[in-house]
Amino acid sequence: MRCMTTMAKSYNDFIRQKRLSKGLTIEQLAEISHVSRYTISRLELGESGSISLSKLEKIVHALDMEMGDIFKHSLIDEKTDNFFKFMNTMNLKDRQSYVDLFMEIIGFVDDK
Repeated sequence: MRCMTTMAKSYNDFIRQKRLSKGLTIEQLAEISHVSRYTISRLELGESGSISLSKLEKIVHALDMEMGDIFKHSLIDEKTDNFFKFMNTMNLKDRQSYVDLFMEIIGFVDDK
């Protein structure tokens, strides 16, 4: 989970700036994304810990971005970047299967 925390801190400001550039409050973004204000606030403050990828994706899409957009502004190494690019080439079913397997391997529990 340390990895998710480090990644969150590297893009929390980017998400906040994107929200502000669209003239949205945290409450408005919460309504659009169907993610709680509390979760969005913690994400922007870099305190989100292990936010689920599904919640992060909802926030990103509500800001008219793709997941790759936030990773471009983070401190991700080339190998990790290539991994995300590869995952984006898969169809949704295969990608979800690989994500589930990976999460099981690292012992991550999604808080759906």
